[in-house]
Parts: sequence; C-alpha cells; structure tokens
Amino acid sequence: MKLKLAISSLGLFAISFVVFNGVMGVIWEIYFHEKVYNCTDSLPFGYFPPGDWVHGEVQTVAVIRNNVPMSNPDTLLEGWSIERLWQTWWLMFGGTVLASLAITCPVFMKSRQRTPNKTVNPTADRL
Repeated sequence: MKLKLAISSLGLFAISFVVFNGVMGVIWEIYFHEKVYNCTDSLPFGYFPPGDWVHGEVQTVAVIRNNVPMSNPDTLLEGWSIERLWQTWWLMFGGTVLASLAITCPVFMKSRQRTPNKTVNPTADRL
C-alpha cells in the first residue's frame, strides 16, 4: 500500500511538474524571448533547453529588434546579462518544483492519514 501511495504521489508530482514547466515555457516566450534577448539563430521556446539564449558576439542594446540577419550579433537588452537570464530561469524552474510539491505534499499527507496502520502487536493476543 505504501508503494502504491508513493508511486501515485510521484506520478502526481511528475504530471504537475511537466504542466508547470510548460506554463513557464509559454511565459518565457511571452516576456523574455525577443524582448529581453534576441538570438539570430534561435528556435522558439528558449526555456527548453536553458542556456542557449545568446552566444558568440553579444551586443547590449536599448531596444531589441527582431528579424535581423544572422550576420548580426545576438543582443541583450540593457540591464540584462547572461547571468541574470540564468538567475531568472532558475527562479522559474525552482517555482515549478515548489508548486509541484505544494500540490503533491497535501495529497500525499491526506492519503497517508487515511491509510490504516497494519502493525501487529504480538502481546495483544496474550491480554
């Protein structure tokens, strides 16, 4: 019974983790990709995989311009850096872990409370 509970809790965590990361991927596309940085040869969904946001020669600019030729350098918005992008990514990723735990732990604890304890007391029969 405990194994079944653990597997179902792990499954709930995995499903919520995937869903929350999908949401974070969409948020990343809306607020960061081509707004905070522009990679001339990037594909959509820069949240997956992380770290390949800009590379090679990187230029800091006041306004991100999209659809520039690949011969142009990658750009970062003024005030942003690769380290700050990483910090933002880790914050978002950590948020998915915490949100998944926030969903899983109460369900796990509630299920655990309902699971009867089947320990046998050998002295109970003698009384």
